[in-house]
Amino acid sequence: FYSCSGPSRTFDLAYFRLQPWRAFEHGARASLFWAYAPTRAADSWNEYAHPWTANYALAYVGPVDVTGSKQWEAAREGVQDYLYLSMLREQVERGLEDGALKRRAQQVLDREVPQVQTAQQAETQRRQVLDLLERIALKKRR
Repeated sequence: FYSCSGPSRTFDLAYFRLQPWRAFEHGARASLFWAYAPTRAADSWNEYAHPWTANYALAYVGPVDVTGSKQWEAAREGVQDYLYLSMLREQVERGLEDGALKRRAQQVLDREVPQVQTAQQAETQRRQVLDLLERIALKKRR
């Protein structure tokens, strides 16, 4: 999945957090944004010094350092969410012996993931996915 809207610093953080959710929902294996950092030796800390009108970068890149942003952290959280969702899908595909646990995991993947539209919903769903993964791990230890 690819996204190129901007300028990125004016967007709700859900824009960055949820892109990996949409990628997962559609079976994509990659997701990317238009830019990670500015080009042409521009300084991210000075928006007015840019030779173009909008900054699409997710990180603040200065002459000697790189600093993350809230947008980049939201994108990172989305990538982590994607990994957790993938782990849950893998457990379902391998076959769970506990029928109720398998049905609940399948419900999350099939019905609840597509309904996530906000960062708060993503956070709530992430906790549910992690809870399911923990319950699956505990069942396997027994």
